[in-house]
Amino acid sequence: MKTLPSILFLLSSLLFMGCGTVAALKQPFTRSTNAVPVVVTVPGSTNVVTREVPTVTNSVSQSDGTIAVTVTPGYTTNFVTITPPRSVTNYLTNVVVSVNPALESALNTVQTVNQFNPTPSAPFINVAMTALLGGLGWFARMKTRQAQAATDSSEQHQSYARLMALAIEESKSAETKASVAKLSAAVGNAPELHAFVQGLTDRFKPKPA
Repeated sequence: MKTLPSILFLLSSLLFMGCGTVAALKQPFTRSTNAVPVVVTVPGSTNVVTREVPTVTNSVSQSDGTIAVTVTPGYTTNFVTITPPRSVTNYLTNVVVSVNPALESALNTVQTVNQFNPTPSAPFINVAMTALLGGLGWFARMKTRQAQAATDSSEQHQSYARLMALAIEESKSAETKASVAKLSAAVGNAPELHAFVQGLTDRFKPKPA
């Protein structure tokens, strides 16, 4: 039984060996993000403005006492504006939470050294390390789902904001733009809103052929 404390001390020492092990215990999880490009096709649009010109009748008195009547028939004109379809690249953010590699390496080291543990404690230590690694992995996956859900919600809200800003810009309504500017000035985010809309309009401008 005197060997058991020595073995446990050795395993504990191995757990804390390495430059990053102690720091890994304080921060057992790491978080990484990567942006995945998603190409979205914005459909083209056709805007038709119809103008109707009514019939015009001009009556002119002549020197001989007669009246000359000129009739200009009415007609309809259409002004057509065509916006071609265009491709826009959006970016979706993927978030991954993982077990700190330094901590995972230390726990694996304990399992490796435990293979040479001659005492009855070896199976219990091995089960404990396996359970700890499995628990850390499960918790990391759960934190990944939570972080991704929060990121998706934030990106969805940003998508709504982009859609509303683009809709206001494409409506060409001076009254609507004036109302937005007034409310933005009242809230106090006018400069940020202007920069946001400017970035959107620059991004969604049709690229020259």
